[in-house]
Amino acid sequence: MRRILISSKIHIKRLLRNSIFPQHTRYRRFAITGHPRTGSTLLHTYLNDHWNLHSYGELLSMQLDSRLAAENLSARQFYNKNFTSPFPRIINAVGFKYFYQYEELSGGQEILDLMLSDPELLFIHLKRRNKLRTAISYQIARATSAWTGSESERLPVELNVEELLHDLVKLESWEKEYDEYLSGRKMLTVYYEDLVAEPQEELHKIQLFLGVEPCRLHSVLHRQHEGPIETYVSNFQEVRSRLNNTRWSIYTGSQSAPEN
Repeated sequence: MRRILISSKIHIKRLLRNSIFPQHTRYRRFAITGHPRTGSTLLHTYLNDHWNLHSYGELLSMQLDSRLAAENLSARQFYNKNFTSPFPRIINAVGFKYFYQYEELSGGQEILDLMLSDPELLFIHLKRRNKLRTAISYQIARATSAWTGSESERLPVELNVEELLHDLVKLESWEKEYDEYLSGRKMLTVYYEDLVAEPQEELHKIQLFLGVEPCRLHSVLHRQHEGPIETYVSNFQEVRSRLNNTRWSIYTGSQSAPEN
């Protein structure tokens, strides 16, 4: 029933956008920025349960360059098409996801530059304190093609440990880089762990930040990979051994002192 109600709400908002009802372009714009597997889809579905919010799905993706070519649009034209076009007056804020990885795509850096050149753009910087779970979940999603909690999964999965280490280093580097990008801007940092533990409290803060009347929001998604890591990583002992004496060992249950 919950899924039907949320889907109906989204459908009605879509119908209003394509109708003759009054439209406007004076809505706020926001970006959910972060790394995949930090709860961006969970947050996106929560926000779309609000009558006054519209959050795009995977508007940007790793196939951004081919999409721009297919639509014969420059990155600027693509950005303006989606974020300056009219929406029903019921919509007060429109947003989308921008993952760190997008800046490496053709057109991705230009879109980031457009975002950073807009002093009114609201940024939700989504993070996860347990970076090891982010990196593991990301590698599992790529291996199984199960990106949401509603998709089938093939577990446990054997991880590429060296690739995991590379992802951890890159994740930390990107996170620091975007902290610098967003310094001094209209930005709210949200942690996945807080969104899961106290969803309504976190969503209340987010709704106030986006300038809409806070209300209780719901999502149809369920959490993935929240049990012990060894239940969904077949070579967990190899992972633990490789991470021993690193700053990530605290997430594997290792008692060894992490390196600086």
